Amino acid sequence: MPVTSPFCNAAAERLFADVPNLLGESLASMPFQQDRNSIIAVFNGFQSVENLETTLKRRDGEQLSLLISTVPLTENDGCVAGMICTLRDITEHKQAEKARAQLYETRLLTKHMDQVQEAERRHLARELHDELGQCLTAIKTDAVLIRNRSEETDRKIYQSAQAIIDTASHIYDVVHNMITRLRPSPLDDLGLVATLQESISKWQQRQPEIAFNLITEGQLNGFDEATNMTVFRVVQEALTNAVRHADAENIMVKVIRDKTENSDQLKINIRDDGKGMVVNDFHSDVDFGLLGMRERAQSLGGSFDLESQLGAGVNLTITIPLGVNVHHES
Repeated sequence: MPVTSPFCNAAAERLFADVPNLLGESLASMPFQQDRNSIIAVFNGFQSVENLETTLKRRDGEQLSLLISTVPLTENDGCVAGMICTLRDITEHKQAEKARAQLYETRLLTKHMDQVQEAERRHLARELHDELGQCLTAIKTDAVLIRNRSEETDRKIYQSAQAIIDTASHIYDVVHNMITRLRPSPLDDLGLVATLQESISKWQQRQPEIAFNLITEGQLNGFDEATNMTVFRVVQEALTNAVRHADAENIMVKVIRDKTENSDQLKINIRDDGKGMVVNDFHSDVDFGLLGMRERAQSLGGSFDLESQLGAGVNLTITIPLGVNVHHES
């Protein structure tokens, strides 16, 4: 005989709220979608199952994810008298699981895009250095030769040659700054600490009214490409934001490697004493620079924390895991 459901609790009534004439209706006729034939076989065969996953589409268009568990009821003589069916709504769990998967995929894509972008920046920096840099050097060399030969014979040629030299020198400085922004050469040649020191020094030269302070602790060289570039880009972006918007007198940058027996992580802290800001909704209240910093950190499995209030400056902390040496019990 088909299994009917003459008794159901309030949760089941809410679940099947838009199913007409629920009372006395066969369970097998309920609008289950996924593995429907298997479910019908379970009900009609009085089988015992645990956590059979299915979906149910309500009349309002909402699709629910359910887990079905069944236990047959038997009389003393062993005859089957009915069945207990338990339905567990896991829709929110499935949605959260899907959201986590999408977030993971997004961060993988972000990490890949960062890697592609850094590779393109490296290529452009090399091209600027090798091609344009050499051309400018050749132009300047010829101009110096012309200037030296015309100094005593033709004043106008001498002045024109000097103008070419000055222009070539200016363009070379511009190109050098572009190369540094695209790919800081000390990062490859001298390591992370020297790159940060040079960066802070240049900021100090450009902004003499602000006191910049760099503190580094622990072994900070020998990181992989992704970690080095993340630290450098995060510090650069944070300093740019602070200089442009904070009206600060002091900006402190700390890069500390916190290595213990059980963990190894990198902590980056950038703090200013500027005007601060109020952040109520991270996605709508902050700029893409901060969002980019957060994504860079999280793509490496790290964390991003922003603390600020009006008149109290900004305190930005990023933590990046470098390695874990923890023995897990099986």
